Amino acid sequence: MSTQEDKKDGKGRIENLFSQFGKRLDDLAERARNAQVREEVEERLEELKRTASELEDDFSKWKDKNQDRWKETEDTLERTANIVKDGVKDIVDRIRKETKHKPTPEDAKEAEEEK
Repeated sequence: MSTQEDKKDGKGRIENLFSQFGKRLDDLAERARNAQVREEVEERLEELKRTASELEDDFSKWKDKNQDRWKETEDTLERTANIVKDGVKDIVDRIRKETKHKPTPEDAKEAEEEK
């Protein structure tokens, strides 16, 4: 090999080393970013867990102090759910009648149960 070829090979080797070094630095930087993001996500999840626990405790205390109001709220929600359920059932019944729906065996059972 001539001296000129050695210089070319040497320069190529150095460029290759710097290129590999740069890639490794990029990989390290990416891992650091991923680790930081992972750490931030984990911290946020822990914070959310603490908040959820605090809210659950607060709600439990409120519920204990306000049992009458809570019972009233539960009853109101149950009545409201029943009203909505009945309304949806009426709408479905009207649609079936309007489209001349042929009753299925399930419809016949429901009709008998209503009587």
